[in-house]
Amino acid sequence: MPFYQHRCHNDAPAHARAATSMPQRWRAGRGRAGRGALGVEPPAGSCAATGGYRDGSGHPQVFVTVERSGRWGKAIEIPGTGALNKGGHAAVFSVSCASAGSCAAGGLYRDGSRHRQVFVAVERSGRWGKAIEIPGTAALNAGGNARVSSVSCGSARNCAAGGSHRDSSGHFQGFVVSQA
Repeated sequence: MPFYQHRCHNDAPAHARAATSMPQRWRAGRGRAGRGALGVEPPAGSCAATGGYRDGSGHPQVFVTVERSGRWGKAIEIPGTGALNKGGHAAVFSVSCASAGSCAAGGLYRDGSRHRQVFVAVERSGRWGKAIEIPGTAALNAGGNARVSSVSCGSARNCAAGGSHRDSSGHFQGFVVSQA
């Protein structure tokens, strides 16, 4: 079953901001994207939603959509993930928005060797850039099982991501990267 999350930037008081900036899981047809756990509506134009779907071949792929002027846009495949995802399995686990039109998302994909590698994609000025493998993580991920678990953006062009990878001994290790 696919899962969906949304992340919103909100200038509301701290107790409301925490409720609306927490990742939420949504099931198809339930809930309303953009609404936090406390029922606080974030400002228009400040949210992004990510999730997964199965393509025509039955392979898991990832999408993103953003809210602009109070309306949710058309969901698109996260640019570049199709090219990375040669092993036919992608998932997105976190999205964060510093402000309207300035977001980042992260997750995993299966490479041609069927190893799970990690990616990040960044939205700048309302346009999603091409997803990239996080530099250096493939070398760390000798065990072939990595994932981005969390992305957080404090301000535009100031994001960090964290996750895990399996080392050559088969042990999971953590990693943290920041946007340069």
